[in-house]
Amino acid sequence: MSTSTSVLLVTPNDRERLTCRGWLREEGIDVLEASTATEALDCHQRLSIPLTISDVRLPEFDGIELLGRIHRLNSDAEVALVADSLPIEYTVKAMKAGALDFLPKPIDRPRLLNVALSAVRQCANAGDLAERRKRLFETYDLENVVADSDGMMRVLELAGQVAPLNCTVLITGPSGAGKEVVSRTVHANSPRANKPFVSINCAAIPDTLLESELFGYQRGAFTGANQNKIGLFESARGGTVFLDEIAEIDPSVQAKLLHFLQHRTFCPVGSVRPKQTDVRIIAATNAALEERVKQGTFREDLYYRLCVFPLYIPPLAQRTDDIVPLALHFLKRLEGQVGKAVPGLSREVVRYLKSRPWRGNVRELENAVERAVIVSSGNLLTSTDFRVLESAQSEPTAMFSESGIWTLPDEGIDLEALVRSLTVQAIERTDRRVSAAARLLGISRATLRYRIKKYGLDADLL
Repeated sequence: MSTSTSVLLVTPNDRERLTCRGWLREEGIDVLEASTATEALDCHQRLSIPLTISDVRLPEFDGIELLGRIHRLNSDAEVALVADSLPIEYTVKAMKAGALDFLPKPIDRPRLLNVALSAVRQCANAGDLAERRKRLFETYDLENVVADSDGMMRVLELAGQVAPLNCTVLITGPSGAGKEVVSRTVHANSPRANKPFVSINCAAIPDTLLESELFGYQRGAFTGANQNKIGLFESARGGTVFLDEIAEIDPSVQAKLLHFLQHRTFCPVGSVRPKQTDVRIIAATNAALEERVKQGTFREDLYYRLCVFPLYIPPLAQRTDDIVPLALHFLKRLEGQVGKAVPGLSREVVRYLKSRPWRGNVRELENAVERAVIVSSGNLLTSTDFRVLESAQSEPTAMFSESGIWTLPDEGIDLEALVRSLTVQAIERTDRRVSAAARLLGISRATLRYRIKKYGLDADLL
């Protein structure tokens, strides 16, 4: 299917089609035309059209049916509907089916151009990102990596650039954002790719055992040491060692790790004979190591040895273009594992997934998708499938006392996350109507638009 940046006008009214075509062409937008739903579908079978503006009343079947058929051909295509006054039930049905907007007759020129220009720009930006992604995946080995957002592609570009070098890499970012995936990407694109990749979570191993896990130990070094044990640094010879949660290691282990980074030698626990090994170190943390250095809990000299090449992975809330591809990736992985047919994603759930804060990042999304698949009963997942177990997990709490005063929980709250969550709920509860959502929140439309932009929610609502 070839790609087009045209806007498709669908209406049996020749005069309306001529007027709209003139307005769009004045703005440099290519226009395709159809007078019937069949002609419109024929255009979509030949071209990938970013926006269709269709009359609700068509000779063969109505605009909502056309919308559904277009989405089956191209789930990314947007459809705006044009109509005289319609029952509110029809309007709600159309919006739930995924209509981009409703344009009342007579069509307002500024509103038509705003909808069209926004869709065409979005298509152009998506095309640029798609070309960039294609080059990235052709250049580097990115097997099992999902990245469609500008932020994640930048991370992978940097990872590919540092991979051939032998320097230490420090990966930072929130928990569950994909730090180990990026570390494996660095290893896979390095000259060490055919050597071992060894991963260890430093926070999961007691301080008394971490040293022996990293460096090994000699027989008799401590009670229970009945034989020599090779540590991870030695077993990964020639390859890469990934030290996750590096901020949590004990000061005594920090000193020995620093010595290893400086001299590439180490002594197993209970031995005075130094050993040498060739491994690359990639470290990761969700903590602010600079603050740990200031607090005196992390060695400054070790920090600078680790942070030769820093990589920061942004949270999933800042990578909304990755959410749906990741969800589809997880759905594919679940095929044959859950004992039932794996459903697809409805247009409604796509909006829902993009609007959620995902404080647990990619890990939370993966778990949520698996839970939703288990409880779903249809061919497509809906937001209800995601909410069923979430509501069961959380105990209802009274937000306000009888006097109307907020009661702050003893453990405190994340105020920013609360405001974002309430904004998302208001948008969903009002079927994405900005005025109604603003009234529900008790704020102005301008304030709501500011929040939508701030939290990276649906740009079409601005």
